[in-house]
Parts: sequence; C-alpha cells; structure tokens
Amino acid sequence: MPSSKRGLSIAMVKTSILLGVAYLVASCQTAPVEIPATDAHRNLFAGTYRTYLSGGTEVSMVITRDLAFEFDQPIAADKMKKLKGTLRVTGDRTARAERVRLEWIGRSRLNVKTPYGTTMSSGGSAGAAQGQWGQEFMLSRN
Repeated sequence: MPSSKRGLSIAMVKTSILLGVAYLVASCQTAPVEIPATDAHRNLFAGTYRTYLSGGTEVSMVITRDLAFEFDQPIAADKMKKLKGTLRVTGDRTARAERVRLEWIGRSRLNVKTPYGTTMSSGGSAGAAQGQWGQEFMLSRN
C-alpha cells in the first residue's frame, strides 16, 4: 500500500474517532430536562417562601402562578443576589430558577440549593479551615 493512501486512511480513522467522541460528549447532557408545567405544578409552586438567617437577613423567593420568580439571597454583609425569571420545571417536585435548584418538601417547605455565596468551617484539633461554595436553605411558605 502506498504511504499516501495509508496516511489518508489513518487521518480518516482519527477523524472518525474524534467525531464519535464529540457526538458522545454532546449526547450526555448534565442539565436536567425541562418538562411542561401542569396545573398541579402551578398550584404547588406558587407562593411566597422565606427564612431568616442570623443577623436578621432574609432569604426569600416569590413564585407566581405563571411560574415567574424573584429570588433574594444575601451573599455578603452588604450584598444581595437578586434573580428574576421563569422557573424551569424538571420533575414532580423539582424546578430550576436559573442556576438555583429547588425541591419542594411537602406543600409548605422549599429546599433551595444555590451556587452563590461561600461559607468557611473549621474543625479538628489542627484548626484546619475549609471553604464551601454555594449555600443551601430551607424556606417556609408564608
């Protein structure tokens, strides 16, 4: 076999492998799939939820019947993270508000996992500190 043909077939094999890997990576979606909202979702999700943190700061989420939301979270002593938009329903009791994950625990409790903000914890006798990105809140319906 002439070397030019062999070089061409090796290039074709490499291209085929590269395209196969690209297809595989593209088909493995990590984001949850959005499903159409039903009346049951709208009835469960709609409401005003809040909790109070130490120091008197408040984390709140307001969700309307048409699944529009407003989310307020303190991320520093003098800064608030404010989000507005439309919820994406991802399951019977789960939804996403941009990058914030929501899970309803019963009718009046909402577990919120947000990537915004950090916390520092220390432990052990060595005094090691560990940072954690994001925060988790349990909000109650008002």
